[in-house]
Amino acid sequence: MKKIDLTGKSFGDLVVIEEINDRCKKSVMWKCRCKCGNIINVSSGNLLSGNSKSCGCRNRTKDLTNMRFGKLVALYRTTEIGSRRPMWMCKCDCGNLCEVGRYDLESGGTRSCGCLARDHARKLNFKHGLSNSRLYSIWRHMKQRCYDVSNVKYKNYGARGIKICDEWNSEVDGYVNFYNWAMSHGYKEDLTIERIDVNDDYCPENCEWIPLKYQAFNKVSTPRTIDGYSIPKICYDRDLDYKKMLLCLNKFVDRKATKNELLAMYLNTFPPIKTK
Repeated sequence: MKKIDLTGKSFGDLVVIEEINDRCKKSVMWKCRCKCGNIINVSSGNLLSGNSKSCGCRNRTKDLTNMRFGKLVALYRTTEIGSRRPMWMCKCDCGNLCEVGRYDLESGGTRSCGCLARDHARKLNFKHGLSNSRLYSIWRHMKQRCYDVSNVKYKNYGARGIKICDEWNSEVDGYVNFYNWAMSHGYKEDLTIERIDVNDDYCPENCEWIPLKYQAFNKVSTPRTIDGYSIPKICYDRDLDYKKMLLCLNKFVDRKATKNELLAMYLNTFPPIKTK
């Protein structure tokens, strides 16, 4: 394939000066001068695809004046144009001024001067008094499994794309919403949260409360529903053995049966002990 000579051509704010003989690189590299005066080395692929249009100064010089980010409104830049870590003075809706990095604003990492988190903590600690409860711990661990890459269980949850619905993950009232759902859906101290579809997210439509002992049998390959009904819930409501129920389900071809067929199989296989 004939090599394309990019010398003298412009790509955004970059002008190609000359080819670089760098044998360590698999692709052809070019020395480029940015509009701001910086000299950088860029590969042919990034130039031709449009991935590289400047030395990075475009992002560093972006004007955020009067733009809103959560409760913050950017007022003015506090660092020099072209700074590698552009900072902005912002005014919060509560009246406070704070200095925030551009990346933190645009990524949503910072949405207030800190009052949002304080209000949230105050709501939990004083209004609801629930932040030290077992239910709060369940909610917090659920978030860690889904979003904390350092958590040992992240590989089975967040890394698989499992998320938490916005209603429960809200920075302001996520736990309050989760608490209200739990209390109205049978939460007890001896139950644990379970996703009906293990490949779907944590949300009201896909979660239920089951005994801790049932969770030990649950794996990605373990069927959770039959005929539209939750198998753990069927067992819990009728005080049946979950492990035995799964053994009965395995007797059906492709594990396909109706709820009544499965219950009949269970009662025939494990008839209740008659008491005198």
